[in-house]
Amino acid sequence: MPTTSTDPRAAAAALLVPGTACHGFAVERCETVPELDSDAYVLRHTASGARLLYLACDDENKAFAIGFKTPPADSTGVFHILEHSVLCGSAKFPVKEPFVDLIKSSMQTFLNAMTYPDKTIYPVATTNEQDLYNLMDVYLDAVFNPAIYTKPTIFEQEGWHYELDLPKGAEGEGNGSSASLREGTLRYNGVVFNEMKGALSDPMSVLDDAVNAALYPDTAYAHESGGDPRAIPALTYEQFLDTHARHYNPSNSYITLYGDLDVNRALAFLDERYLSQPSAASRRMDAAVAAGEDPSTLAPNPLVVQAPVTCEYKRVEMATTPENALVGLGLVLGSALDRKRTIAADILFEALLGSNEAPVKKAILAAGLGGNVVSYTAAESLQPYELIMLQNAQPGVARELRRVFQDACRDLCEHGVPRERLEAIISSNEYDLRQRDYGIADGVAIACDALSTWLYDDDAATLALKYGPVYEELRGELDGSYFEDLLRELVLQNDHMALVELVPVDAAEGAESAEAAELAAKLDAMTDAELVDYLNALETAAKNTGKYYDGSASYWGTTPYYRDAAGKMQRVPPEKKIDQRWYGDYVIIDGEEHRVHYNRNDIDHLDLATDSHLTLSEKEKDGKAKTDDCVLLNPTLKWSESAETLVKGGGTQANFVDRITYDHENDNNPSTGHYEYPRASWDEKTSAKDDNAPTKSVFYKVEGKVAYGKLGDAYEKAPGERGYAAAKQRAEADLKKYIADHPELDLS
Repeated sequence: MPTTSTDPRAAAAALLVPGTACHGFAVERCETVPELDSDAYVLRHTASGARLLYLACDDENKAFAIGFKTPPADSTGVFHILEHSVLCGSAKFPVKEPFVDLIKSSMQTFLNAMTYPDKTIYPVATTNEQDLYNLMDVYLDAVFNPAIYTKPTIFEQEGWHYELDLPKGAEGEGNGSSASLREGTLRYNGVVFNEMKGALSDPMSVLDDAVNAALYPDTAYAHESGGDPRAIPALTYEQFLDTHARHYNPSNSYITLYGDLDVNRALAFLDERYLSQPSAASRRMDAAVAAGEDPSTLAPNPLVVQAPVTCEYKRVEMATTPENALVGLGLVLGSALDRKRTIAADILFEALLGSNEAPVKKAILAAGLGGNVVSYTAAESLQPYELIMLQNAQPGVARELRRVFQDACRDLCEHGVPRERLEAIISSNEYDLRQRDYGIADGVAIACDALSTWLYDDDAATLALKYGPVYEELRGELDGSYFEDLLRELVLQNDHMALVELVPVDAAEGAESAEAAELAAKLDAMTDAELVDYLNALETAAKNTGKYYDGSASYWGTTPYYRDAAGKMQRVPPEKKIDQRWYGDYVIIDGEEHRVHYNRNDIDHLDLATDSHLTLSEKEKDGKAKTDDCVLLNPTLKWSESAETLVKGGGTQANFVDRITYDHENDNNPSTGHYEYPRASWDEKTSAKDDNAPTKSVFYKVEGKVAYGKLGDAYEKAPGERGYAAAKQRAEADLKKYIADHPELDLS
């Protein structure tokens, strides 16, 4: 029976008695997790098979997460594309960007989605319980009933599609005839495609992928879960839908609830609204069975254990500069369910390689094989591994690195690993864990941690959360030979390892040239009619959706920035990899690490198509598309005047767009460039001198068919006003009047 207690742990204890049922959930067990000051309840939804973990505690920052086991069968990045795509509207929330809308309207303290090598997680957190249910509603409808089944353009937008760049002067000639189109250059585009182009321009990511492929050749980990740009265009729309239907169903789901919340209400919500209801995925599966498909072929992709393999040496090539040469030595540690072994290995390798004075790193640096040595423990997989990486490696030193590494470890096995280093790391790591300073909402971090074991064993929902006894046991092992024995097993006797060398090559030998040849062949193979029809279909899709592709490779499709040495905000170059860490995003620019900031107003600026040419790739005056700028098409705004007229302040829409500027792309050439609104005022600086982040403008955004923004000096802050709320209201009022006076714009 429900309880009236305000203590969440007491309320859960009264309601969730092991062996009973509550709102369709069977309560399987209850465990106390002292490390988190919480009680953990493990439940299973009887009808759907959905798993649920509730962590009852007095944290007011409540959290919900739903995850799916999503081991890839190839490197098309289908699960990464799905992660983006399901958040582009759903049956109950048929808007283009519910994710962005939530960021603006919710009281959320965390809102995101993440694709891992074997799972996809959708977590949210908020301090308001009603807000939590609103967020749950949007996320659950997104994952179970996404708009992808009725809107193929979502797949093309988030995954990949073709675009055609025309040479200068070709656009418009012959009314878009096939003759002029043949002069163009075909290219791939898409949010995930471009994001992974940036991610895999990082040599360390390429090496890590190659090590995984060598260590786990027969498993999902051999594939790039985010998507390899060379493989992404092989994914078809039907394969995309099939993958969603097989994996995004309750029986393949892992739900986490956390914090001080009404668990009775939460379970009822989950059962009545989603878990006991048919979904888009289930209807597709039912249709497949009715059509005669073998049900066994409709199961999720398997996640299997890799039998030990030894890769003595593997060479991978990458178009990059010589100083990016790398050597990686990968060592499989065992099973994710053996927490003691995994944690001990992490401590051990930190002691051996964690600083320039660490004994093994010191030996490698003394050998002069490269510029630096780093290592990390990849614990969030079925079979965790350690990767030792030599940076700025000298040519041909891979085998010598392995010899020096093994010799140094052999010496430590014989003479002992320094106990003071091990003890210091054990104490430091446990202290950090007990501080629970995750940098994000506790419930979100804990939900992700739980899946590092729960995903592989239904009985291990709390295994990763109970670290206290493990650290206590490892302290006891300092008096014996446990760490030396473990080092011997992992380094000297390990039959599951791989040695990989990343060799820089000229760009002409790299993947870019292969992609260009592939696209040229595709263009040649298309008939004139196919070419014209395809591009017309793309433009139609762009006009129907209003927004086709925003060009930025970042969280939420927003534009990433960093603060330069002068303190100004600069756009992160699209080719730079953004390192997405749990405590924030970072990027390396000119050898310096910078925190990445995002323009939360959704768009950096609005480029304007001119002279009635509203094309998908938004041709510039030089005929080239700018893929690093946001491309936001709003065809209901009829720019009937030429851009020149708009800039000069004439035309019937001049008072609406009188702040349009012309960007020469910094080349001082008046024949190239594009027209745009000024950038939104989003930076925290307030000085008028900070012209790089103009603070005097009212921010603007585009929502569906209604736009408002900086319409001139009249909409700046008035003296004595705090914030831009009043200025925004003035802008909105004038815009409404303008719309009323110009019904031909159809901006309702």
